Amino acid sequence: MANKLIKKSIIICCFSLLAIGILGVFLWNEAHYRSISKLEFIWPIFPDDTPLETVIPTIWPIKGGRGQIIRFFGYNINTFTGEYYFHRGIDISTNRANDPVVATANGQVIRVKFDANYGNLIEIRHRYGYYTRYTHLNNIIKRLGQRVRQGDIIGFIGSTGISIIPHLHYEILIGAEVVDPYRYLNR
Repeated sequence: MANKLIKKSIIICCFSLLAIGILGVFLWNEAHYRSISKLEFIWPIFPDDTPLETVIPTIWPIKGGRGQIIRFFGYNINTFTGEYYFHRGIDISTNRANDPVVATANGQVIRVKFDANYGNLIEIRHRYGYYTRYTHLNNIIKRLGQRVRQGDIIGFIGSTGISIIPHLHYEILIGAEVVDPYRYLNR
């Protein structure tokens, strides 16, 4: 009698585990499908046949290749405090204000605002987890949510925020991590 009870318990347990496994696979597939659907809704910014070099931020961010890098990515000495700090991007100067700044890749504007440190800034989301940030701008001509193509003018060099000369502070992020923009630039 005890053996029959143990066998029935084992059979019920096996069927229960099988049912839970099938239900789990179904629910995982359903959640996976929903997450893909959301991504497909978010990312059809440009058609899939868009060339890769236009969706990765690779061009010089100032129209016509103007300007020179005056501060590189990484550890630098702060102009105001004289202490070392980590510089999250590169600073490019043309020695004057109002030179046009261009989108370095196709994307969508996700932030346009004034920041006490960065001044007027615009941030663009691109494919493959890339983001670009352009700061210290004198004027921004693109709106939040607007789609931009590589080479579109998005604003003009300025000296807003904490800045002593007109320049562009340019950052590239992959997800939330900053990377050295110099490694991406084709001049």
